[in-house]
Amino acid sequence: MNSIIKASNVMQQHRPGLSIYDLNAALERLGGSRELLCDMIGFYLEDYPVLIERIEDAADAGDPVTLARNTHSLKGLAANFDAMQVIAAAEATTLAARKSVGLVPEKEIATLSKAASELAEHLQSALEDDESD
Repeated sequence: MNSIIKASNVMQQHRPGLSIYDLNAALERLGGSRELLCDMIGFYLEDYPVLIERIEDAADAGDPVTLARNTHSLKGLAANFDAMQVIAAAEATTLAARKSVGLVPEKEIATLSKAASELAEHLQSALEDDESD
């Protein structure tokens, strides 16, 4: 897990002002439990693609309630890692859906999907590095 901590220090900021993640903060919130942190990463990697699909389906169906619920769930998963890019994109998606009732917030969903995937790539890499230690 030391590699996860090192990785978080190196990859923390990909876009100016918004962190991809902060695993040091996540580890601290988990009482230093590296095993629990690895479990949380696994939960994110397993759940985020399902949530993105549900968000896209809800947008296509014109279902703002389901879109908001799944966007909120994805935001909560990302918040475990202080993943500000995903959090900001989720908030923008929800806001756009509320403002444009009946219109699909395609740009915001694409941004959210990209941010969630980038987070997944970094978390997967950190997890693989940890397993090789």
